[in-house]
Amino acid sequence: MIYTAFFDGSFAGWRNEARRLVLAGMEPQQIAWEVGEVSATLDMFCAADAQPGRSMTATIPIPRQLFELLQIAACFRGDNRWGLLYRILWRVCRGERSAMLAGDPDGSQLHRRIKAVRREIHHTHAFLRFRSLPESPESPCFIAWHEPAHDILHLAVEHFAARMGKTHWLIVTPEGAAHWNGEKMSLTLPCPPALTELARAAAEEDDGLWVAYYKSTFNPARLNKECLERSLPVRFWKNLPEGSAIPELMSQARCGGQSHGQFAGVTHMPGHVIGTKSSEKRCQSCPRRTGQQPAISAEQCGLVLLADQPGARPFGGAAGRLMDQALRDVGLDRSQVYLTYAVKHFNPLVEIKARARQQLLKPSREEIAHCRPCLQTELSHLQPKAILALGQTATQALLGDNSEFDKLYGHLVEDEAGRKVLIGDHPSELLWNHPTGRQWAYDALLLSLRQAKRLCGIGT
Repeated sequence: MIYTAFFDGSFAGWRNEARRLVLAGMEPQQIAWEVGEVSATLDMFCAADAQPGRSMTATIPIPRQLFELLQIAACFRGDNRWGLLYRILWRVCRGERSAMLAGDPDGSQLHRRIKAVRREIHHTHAFLRFRSLPESPESPCFIAWHEPAHDILHLAVEHFAARMGKTHWLIVTPEGAAHWNGEKMSLTLPCPPALTELARAAAEEDDGLWVAYYKSTFNPARLNKECLERSLPVRFWKNLPEGSAIPELMSQARCGGQSHGQFAGVTHMPGHVIGTKSSEKRCQSCPRRTGQQPAISAEQCGLVLLADQPGARPFGGAAGRLMDQALRDVGLDRSQVYLTYAVKHFNPLVEIKARARQQLLKPSREEIAHCRPCLQTELSHLQPKAILALGQTATQALLGDNSEFDKLYGHLVEDEAGRKVLIGDHPSELLWNHPTGRQWAYDALLLSLRQAKRLCGIGT
């Protein structure tokens, strides 16, 4: 026997109906939930005596945490949306509190839905764009059109009320609208067609200034298609001012803009442009190059710091700040040294997190071999008095693939061209791989820099 439970589609309506059904002893498998008029209607297969009474008004003691979880999960749009909530409520009322935990099959599904709802709230905060409207007493100053995947409008609007103060605004979705008059919030469900047309018309207006700003900040050297589409889902692009520009910028990056952006950020230095026939052939066959020879500039410098591979900016980020601090501590600055790389291309995996970073970003021997002739040509132009090799990749590029970094660490050696080479750690190693001995590793880096400074005669 199946009983069809009708309610108004809101969490409050479901809660009242669920309370009545739990008190009537209706098991989850006996109930089919339908949004409609609030009136008990018998299913055609339901016996007359199976319909629960409607006069029960007693309360059900449940944990406060469960109520909050059910309220958030009720915003999830999906199959068996209300049936799952009732099944968990039924089990908890029968003493099975494990039903609300992530380790339980029902609890696991509940927490996945809560995570999806909270993620959608974050998307609303991040990807909702307001357009200005002529200010008047009858209309808001700003309006936004947004298409969320779940019913989260009432949970997301407090964020904008806190951020925008007394400014009047209106957020319109296919299901409803939220209006803030500077003091009070009002929700309209369902959304009137007139507001939908107004918001859609505003969203379609060309915002050239915002698109120009976005294009100016887009860095093709950092493009990672999978990461971009994961952090900025494609379904939001159509309602973003910059959405129409994203495919164009991605296409330009894949067609050479990414390589051009890397070279512009990493190798923009005055001096001689390096390019030999041997290095050109290697660059043409390099797995990281698209038939393009790198233009590496060089000018004579006494001290060279050789790192593994570039980021989107030369020694940028936390490792760059640590290197700047170390240079200051020994009485140097970047203008007195030459920073270059053993591998001349940028690895887009630089964005992944610290623990996985060292393992995934380490260049292969083939990549080091492809860039070695270019590096040797660069060093011959520089004619350095000393080279500080920062890390295993830099050591292999100078001394060969068979060089053992652990045994050479902290020593002064000579490369094949007779140049003096000091072996030390890259600053990123101090950040990620020396959490307990970081001070010791930093002192070792300072010692290497001071020794290199003496070899070059800087400051004497």
